[in-house]
Amino acid sequence: MDSSANKLASVYKTIPLVGNKFQKERPSKLDKEFMLIHEDNNINDPNAIAVFSKRTDNTGKFNLVKLGYISKHHNTDKMFEKDNLDNIVIKSIIRSAKKNEDDCYYYYLVIE
Repeated sequence: MDSSANKLASVYKTIPLVGNKFQKERPSKLDKEFMLIHEDNNINDPNAIAVFSKRTDNTGKFNLVKLGYISKHHNTDKMFEKDNLDNIVIKSIIRSAKKNEDDCYYYYLVIE
């Protein structure tokens, strides 16, 4: 992460966003509101938590855009229990400056 990302990480919790390369959309500056949805029927991970962005199109209509998932290593944290998902506040999504290094994810969720 770059220096501004490190500052955010010291105040907020950062969690890797995974599976984004399999989604139609990438995180962008348009992403201001986020939603976490537990995917009970996910065949790869029954504990999967999908990350959606609420984007507004040119007509003013809201669309939910799937951006990826909470890392499997983090979704077992009590914070991400199904009944608590509505209480989690995602401040933003940041991009890693070290995106091509091993053990470094491209996008991170910044959680309050």
